[in-house]
Amino acid sequence: MDYKLLLRNLRYYVHVYDSEMTMQKQARCRSGSFSLNGKTAILVIFGLGLAASLFAVWFNWSKTHRTLNRLGRSQSVLIAHAPQVNFLRIKKSTAAQLSDEPGLLIQNQPFVVEQLLDISRKPGMTHLRHALLQDASYVWQPATEPDPNWQYGLQFREHNQEVLLVFDLSAQTVYVVEKSTSLTIGDRLASGLDLYFQEITKLQGRD
Repeated sequence: MDYKLLLRNLRYYVHVYDSEMTMQKQARCRSGSFSLNGKTAILVIFGLGLAASLFAVWFNWSKTHRTLNRLGRSQSVLIAHAPQVNFLRIKKSTAAQLSDEPGLLIQNQPFVVEQLLDISRKPGMTHLRHALLQDASYVWQPATEPDPNWQYGLQFREHNQEVLLVFDLSAQTVYVVEKSTSLTIGDRLASGLDLYFQEITKLQGRD
């Protein structure tokens, strides 16, 4: 028997076995590393998503918190989401007018509703809701008009809940009837509302 040949073959098979075991060990290490990296990536993505969501909440709050505080929580929700929105054209009235036409009592003053339109589906409603809830839409100082001449109103309704905003655009003032509070409207919102209300009236005239 050739012992040298047998020994050489034995060494060869041992070498092959060691090489195979080394390769398997390296493969397991790479697999474990990949699994760890995959979990880390998922955690990082989740963390970034959570951070982005929190930033979005903070950013929206920072742009609206003063308005929401003045309008009130339930009133703000109605302005943002109420399915029915009515446009009102109003004017001060006498007792005789109140007996013949729909009326409102605003700051203890009687007003007649000259025009009432459902504008829930009118173009621009989403932008209107958004603008009414933005801090940048208002001048943050007390309204100074001593006797506002309320000309227009926006009524937001859902079931038995409603909020009525009335506007004196010449004085750039809005009054929240349910909260008995006034806000001074900025130039941009005032001009936008003026154009929007005029357009509503024109559209009604063409219907």
